Amino acid sequence: CRCLARTAATIVTAAYSLIQGGTLQASPDGLFELLFKAVSHPSIPICSIAVEALAVFMPSNSELSTRLLPCLQGKAIIPVSIVEDVNGRLDDYINFRDCVLTDALTACYTGCISFYLESCRSAIEEFCQASTSPHLPYQLEAALFCMIAISVKASKSPNKEVLCGQLEKIMSALKTNSSATSHPIVKPQMFRFVSKVSCK
Repeated sequence: CRCLARTAATIVTAAYSLIQGGTLQASPDGLFELLFKAVSHPSIPICSIAVEALAVFMPSNSELSTRLLPCLQGKAIIPVSIVEDVNGRLDDYINFRDCVLTDALTACYTGCISFYLESCRSAIEEFCQASTSPHLPYQLEAALFCMIAISVKASKSPNKEVLCGQLEKIMSALKTNSSATSHPIVKPQMFRFVSKVSCK
């Protein structure tokens, strides 16, 4: 799987200008489909290869960004099975999120700004309204992570009207569920969200 992902990633990134210009003689659709499947792979190294390759195309491709965003949001959720892992798997996952995934989310945001903000806001509202479950705090934490990931990019936007509207709804949602926001994994991420994402 790693070899296939690496091969597909190498080809599409090397042919970037041809693909963007529409002058590639062969269709790259099959390679993109392979990379999409690799994004969902449970292996972080394989997923990383695919995400890094697709991120190259996302800022200028709203269709690709819109399609990939749900996959990236899913990958932001830390698997409950590794939270107390003593073999370094949690550290590896955090490193993946902070480096590879953050860059990809930023590229995705650039490609579909309104859809990105609406999707994250909708997810946060849904999680704040949902019944308590073991997975809920990790889902909410991941949704906040996705907003924090684009905070620098969003703060530099000259037009913050869309951002401000979504932030107001997010803050209202977070205020409605103190049990979810007070969870040990959610609370620090909520403070980061409040400090990093603003309309100023």
